Amino acid sequence: MNAREDFHRSCTVLAGEDHGSVVHRSIYGWLEALFDGWNFTINVDLAGQDGLQVAVDHYQCLSERLGYTVSPPEGKINTLGYFYLRQEDPKKAVRTFEYNVKHFPKSANVYDSLGDGLKADGNLRKALRNYPNAVKLGEKYGSPFMEPCRRNVPATQAALESI
Repeated sequence: MNAREDFHRSCTVLAGEDHGSVVHRSIYGWLEALFDGWNFTINVDLAGQDGLQVAVDHYQCLSERLGYTVSPPEGKINTLGYFYLRQEDPKKAVRTFEYNVKHFPKSANVYDSLGDGLKADGNLRKALRNYPNAVKLGEKYGSPFMEPCRRNVPATQAALESI
């Protein structure tokens, strides 16, 4: 058998198991090893870094290891954007949300989140251009989270008029 040079193998003795009972535990262990590093953890260590680039690099390395493309998931990138909003870094949040808009243009959620980031950054006009996109896409694709999206449009218009 000619395995790839970077193919990692191991052998583990599973105490108390026999030929019939070891199968499911072996498969589970194999899957854990195969997908090691799948999850990207968002924590305070990212506060002083370019977390978006760290995430993109993480999934690029994972793709190279697995031999197929693993793109950063929309939800994970969205969580990173809101992490930056909680860290009071709206510029990083906006950049992160813009990444999601570029990569998931049919998602209502990414436009709503970009609107939130722009609003936090004080750019109400741009936020007001994104919230209607969220409503339009949410209605088109049947998003269950439409009420908050719908409320953002008049709330942002009112905030803009009060300036």
